[in-house]
Amino acid sequence: MKKEYYDNYVTSISRQIHACDENEYGKTSAYFNTYISRFLPKNRNAAICDLGCGPGFFLYYLQQKAYTNIRGVDISKEQIAICKRMELNEVYLDDGIKYLKRNKNKFDICFSSNVMEHISKAVFHDFLKRIYESLKTKGKVILIVPNAAPFFSTFNLYFDITHERLFTAASLKQAFLTAGFKEVSVHSLLPREKGLFSLLRRYLFIVLIRFSRLLLINQIGLKAYRRFQPVYFTNEIIGIAEKK
Repeated sequence: MKKEYYDNYVTSISRQIHACDENEYGKTSAYFNTYISRFLPKNRNAAICDLGCGPGFFLYYLQQKAYTNIRGVDISKEQIAICKRMELNEVYLDDGIKYLKRNKNKFDICFSSNVMEHISKAVFHDFLKRIYESLKTKGKVILIVPNAAPFFSTFNLYFDITHERLFTAASLKQAFLTAGFKEVSVHSLLPREKGLFSLLRRYLFIVLIRFSRLLLINQIGLKAYRRFQPVYFTNEIIGIAEKK
């Protein structure tokens, strides 16, 4: 059943969200420049793999930034076709775990955005272990995942029929450490400031975050809240971990 969903992922699901036009590639590049660029290596020849590359938003961004040793992997034929239409030719139609097993100690960066929520608990740990094995020493994994902490998180879980789970900063950190990673950090992704409207949206979001924090403290108590720090209430969180 899941294979059928992914074979027709663009037609049935992602077309409701992504236009995959020049404007969207520009917007997503600005997003990556704001949130991801500081975690990327300065070496433009660094080996970077985008797992679950989708229509190639991140690969497009890397190409614009003159990274030359980049590749993407996706299980959807339709997504790969979009990548090739955008002249992102180093893309492979493959299962992520199988691909990683064939490419051990190869990458400086393994990146994945909004993919881990599609993977069941039974497979997720194995996937992280395969990522670990595919990285060179000092290589890093960068994961963007939907956050389970905000009050609207149920929407994040159910707006896509293929979603299996969400994450918190605590659970993402636990997963990294269990897979053998070190130097783990998790960060929130606040709305970008792009103009007056987005500035107002950002400050409204900050007010809502404070309100959500009070609700959570009221529910679980201040001591428990402090034990689970950091707790973020943004729509997405980003985790970075290093292979020693």
